[in-house]
Amino acid sequence: MSAKKQTDDLPPRTQVTLSRPDVSAREAVAVISYHAGNRFRRTKAFSVTIAGAADLNGRLNIAVGGWDVRFLTPQPDKYIYARLFANGNLSFTLESMWDVPPPGFALDGEWIDSTLAADIIKHEPLPPAMGDRYSLFLSLRFVADIGLFWEVRRIYTEPANSLHVTQSFGINASNSDIAAETVEMKKAGVLVESRHRNRLDDGKWIDKCEH
Repeated sequence: MSAKKQTDDLPPRTQVTLSRPDVSAREAVAVISYHAGNRFRRTKAFSVTIAGAADLNGRLNIAVGGWDVRFLTPQPDKYIYARLFANGNLSFTLESMWDVPPPGFALDGEWIDSTLAADIIKHEPLPPAMGDRYSLFLSLRFVADIGLFWEVRRIYTEPANSLHVTQSFGINASNSDIAAETVEMKKAGVLVESRHRNRLDDGKWIDKCEH
């Protein structure tokens, strides 16, 4: 199928009436799938990601957020990009694929919603340098030999001190286990801390910074 033909087959840009603007990942996927059409609805996705930021409950931040779902196509160098925003704007575009994508997965499969993924980390302690006014980002992908995982990232910045701290969790989207955790800190753009640990093993931190 040519790129032009596939573009012509994409659903048109539309304005959707949402039951609530701060949709979760599952709710956004349901809306996108409903408007995708029968042929496109059977297409596998390779990521479900928050664009902008989520709120601390794992729902779309209506001020800056949107949900971004990316679908595989028969063309290895193209993917279909679906975007749903809090105001109900929904669009589908054909984009160029610059990297090898993760394996695809069916959107109607069994995976925990973004709200549960966010709830799982609510009681996880913050790194010492991270304040409680952080932004939350979520991305669902398939990890080869492991399965579907949510990456949930807390990002904290202090512009006055040129401080940037990221804490990332890898959550198994099938059983809700926290499998991995990473902490990185930059000061004035320089990486000063980088460590990770396997939460399913001994849980010991491994320092990735070179000294």
